[in-house]
Amino acid sequence: MKPLITSASDIEAADPEIAGCYRKWWLKKIAKLPEPPKESSTFGDVIHAVCERYLLADENGNRNGVPVELYPEGWERPVNRFTGEPSKESVGLEEQALIKALISKAISEGVLMRVAGRQIEKRISKFPILEGVLLNGFIDLLEPGAIRDHKSTKDMKWAKSAKRNAKESLYNNDQLMVYGYWYYVEGGYDKTKPLTFSHQYFVKSQDNPHVEKREVQVTWAEVEAFHRGRLAPVMEMMLVYRDAAKLEDIPLPRDVAASCRKFGGCPFTRICTEQETVNEYRKRVEAQLAGKDNTNYTQLAEGLPGGEKKMATNPMMEKIKAMQAAKRGESAPETAKEQFKALTAEKQPATEEQKPTAPVSDPSRLVMVSNKPRAPWHHAKCKSCIDNDVLGMNSKGTLPCKICDMFTKKDGGKTSDDYKWKAGEGTLTVTDKETCAVVMSNGVSEPVTAKEVIAPVVEPVKAQELLDAPTPKPVVKAEEPKAEPVKAPVAEQEAPEPSAETVFEDLEVTTEREKFSLLIGCAVIESKVRGGGKLGSPSCRVTAEELLILVETEMSRIMGVPGWAKLNSFERREAVTLYSKPIAELLGASTLTVARLPRASLLEAVVMGIRPYAGQVIQALAE
Repeated sequence: MKPLITSASDIEAADPEIAGCYRKWWLKKIAKLPEPPKESSTFGDVIHAVCERYLLADENGNRNGVPVELYPEGWERPVNRFTGEPSKESVGLEEQALIKALISKAISEGVLMRVAGRQIEKRISKFPILEGVLLNGFIDLLEPGAIRDHKSTKDMKWAKSAKRNAKESLYNNDQLMVYGYWYYVEGGYDKTKPLTFSHQYFVKSQDNPHVEKREVQVTWAEVEAFHRGRLAPVMEMMLVYRDAAKLEDIPLPRDVAASCRKFGGCPFTRICTEQETVNEYRKRVEAQLAGKDNTNYTQLAEGLPGGEKKMATNPMMEKIKAMQAAKRGESAPETAKEQFKALTAEKQPATEEQKPTAPVSDPSRLVMVSNKPRAPWHHAKCKSCIDNDVLGMNSKGTLPCKICDMFTKKDGGKTSDDYKWKAGEGTLTVTDKETCAVVMSNGVSEPVTAKEVIAPVVEPVKAQELLDAPTPKPVVKAEEPKAEPVKAPVAEQEAPEPSAETVFEDLEVTTEREKFSLLIGCAVIESKVRGGGKLGSPSCRVTAEELLILVETEMSRIMGVPGWAKLNSFERREAVTLYSKPIAELLGASTLTVARLPRASLLEAVVMGIRPYAGQVIQALAE
């Protein structure tokens, strides 16, 4: 078998312990996809080159008998170590001054030191780090007993910690441990002696130029244990996934959100979320790298792939079967074939046996069947609030159901806007705005348990019959006499029955958390999720790509299986349709921006499913 050539940066990119992703590694190193232009690394490259020139000189500052020139002509352009060609990019005058200040501080403060026996840019070539794996790489500075790496950063908050138990620690740094393993095994370093790991930081700040050396000491036992327990398993999986025939054969990372947002966002997100094929991505990025206009992206695939739709038999599909059966009020089909027929079969006219034995248009019957209070704007076809304590209200009983309002408005009935209502602890009072009459004043009772039901008042009605029933007219539920008065707190017993006027004066709406905003066909704004914004907060902005990543994570969590990637497009759309409400709640009060909404796509299914739960929807008009 041909050996796998890897590097420390490749291992870091794939390591799931630090939000790595085997898919990203495969697309970059095996599929060899280009990456789009990103923030220039010229500053760090130039700093490295200056440090190298300083360290290559002898203790007297000479090189080849001549004083070393740290800033020779053209020093502001980094040079490719393999080709020797200078870069087209260069640092500006302000950055040149900053680099000189940082190098001066590093020398004077002992961050840069010419230690005897040092090796600069020590090259590692095809080191057999694992059976079937060869390692290539460069060590910035190798001293006797120390491995040092030059790092440029905008802020020391991104620096690795010298504390052993820190999350981002020098003690568990993949790159340093890889080089440490090479030094002990191939480099001939004495395994009885400790080894120093060091990061030498140069902070890119005009206001406060700062240099700092952070270092720790490790033993051979620690390095070997890290290699065996952390590095080797990663490389073994790289060997497995190297031979993957397609991207879908490689699982998603352990923490999808963290991996896809790492280092400002993965460039391959659009591929993993099926918004772009590999070929479409390659053409788009190559055009960007060539300097062409990249505002008009390649047309994304519209519609489902051709051919016969097949439903995989896997644990996730079993979950979907159970959900669909619960929605229909029946047992799940036994086979995938029956499941597919259940999903795609057209509705046939109901036979005499299938028709309801009694109409459900009578609102009193609806209330009796559900054993729940019913707001006057409730619509019988609404599926959203059918399991709530009060029909026509949200799950907390604090706000009207927007789906009911939507159906009722469509049928020309009165919506919650036509009423004034007050939702309190255990009560709901509704007053008609036109007549000022109290049309509802009910206690929110707990659902009736099996022990409390002595005999059914009416014949049980299936849930589907309730959903298909016509909209009943709002009525005032008459208060029925009770055999024994229910004991209540003294304050409530003494309180007089509220009149229409007092209710009008005291009505206050109990609010719940804000709902998300949905922008369709608008320009994609820079995502604050990638910048560290808290998902669910009003200041957080989410793009379509991030939405699909969140959906995949949430669906895998809800369904309890990691098989989401194995489902075809038809099955995924069915799943997200069934779970639109939890997906909407996941967004909280964030703003979701969808620039394009391809027809019959998974994105369209997600957006159309969560749209009724949005606080506001803004959609651009077609040109």
